[in-house]
Amino acid sequence: MNAERLNAIAAFLLESEKTNNIQKQFENLNNHLGQLVSQPSNSDFQSRVAAAIKSLDKTLNAFYVPLTGSYKDAITDILGLRFYSPSVIAEIEDSIKRNVMTPAVVQQDLSKLLTDRNEFLASLKALRTNLKKVGVETEELSVGETELSVLIPRALFKNDLEGLSSELKNITFIIRSFSEAANISPEPIEVREISTTDPTFFLGVDVSTLVLLSLAVKWCLDSILAGLKIRELAATAKTTGIDESIVEQITKSLEAKTNRQIEDKVKEIMKDYAGDEGTKHEVEQKMQRSITFLYARIERGMIMQPRGLPPPKTDNETEEKARQRKEIEELNAIASTLEFPAIPGEPTVKLTSAPPAASDGKTRSDGG
Repeated sequence: MNAERLNAIAAFLLESEKTNNIQKQFENLNNHLGQLVSQPSNSDFQSRVAAAIKSLDKTLNAFYVPLTGSYKDAITDILGLRFYSPSVIAEIEDSIKRNVMTPAVVQQDLSKLLTDRNEFLASLKALRTNLKKVGVETEELSVGETELSVLIPRALFKNDLEGLSSELKNITFIIRSFSEAANISPEPIEVREISTTDPTFFLGVDVSTLVLLSLAVKWCLDSILAGLKIRELAATAKTTGIDESIVEQITKSLEAKTNRQIEDKVKEIMKDYAGDEGTKHEVEQKMQRSITFLYARIERGMIMQPRGLPPPKTDNETEEKARQRKEIEELNAIASTLEFPAIPGEPTVKLTSAPPAASDGKTRSDGG
């Protein structure tokens, strides 16, 4: 995580504190526990504690659950997970059950968490101040803007510059193919930010393209996870001495099934294509490659996370603004469902690359 990304996460968490009043709800629960400590048998105080826990649980779930995987990972990386994850509610409730007769113990634990959380928020504020002093600013999304973050695992390019360049060409090919399928004329893809370690690129992409692409990413994830049981069966068979021909048959069966599913997905995506038949065939070929590229790379650890900032709904909202707002809201809803677990075992889809660009700068569809 680079300084710009760290700054952006800190800004996001601090703004979320204001919007959701998370810290105040922790403090409110702590105050009610203090009352309960003074009178453990007071049913009114018990009810207030229960209500405060319920309210905090609702707030944490509303904030944390819709976050994209990249945001959850970033919060974990900066050691903030315990301050935002709804799992803290289970810990508090468990502590109450274990200390029914001694609520002071529960309050001591919560007070410690509250102190740690205050220090964490103070560190975020100090971080933002100090980064600003050395010229590190946050590039926030403007209203109506959308972007795609793409993490390219080093295993895909093996720390080779040419390999990284090839992967960037593949990403460009995928995005432009989805733009065409979404009836959007492909435009230059803006690189807004780059984060290091496993390189992550933050790209400005049209919302219609992103919605279609994100749905395909979701489909790839669901399909990969559904095939895990078959992959696990093949791996188990391989380690238990079962005839290799049987293992190969299981593997080939999964490969064939996946290829059929990819073909069906391409047909589904192309249903709404508005171009002529000749162009449709060309775009369909690109989409076949793009879904295959996506599937193979997600299997190997690539992460794609979209996000957008929708315009607020107003009484005099134009038709275009309403369309934009609904599309970005749909995009964010899809993003909240994207989880990228580690995929064990051998990948199902062979890793291939995009065809070279023609002399006019456009990607050749024949692969030659």
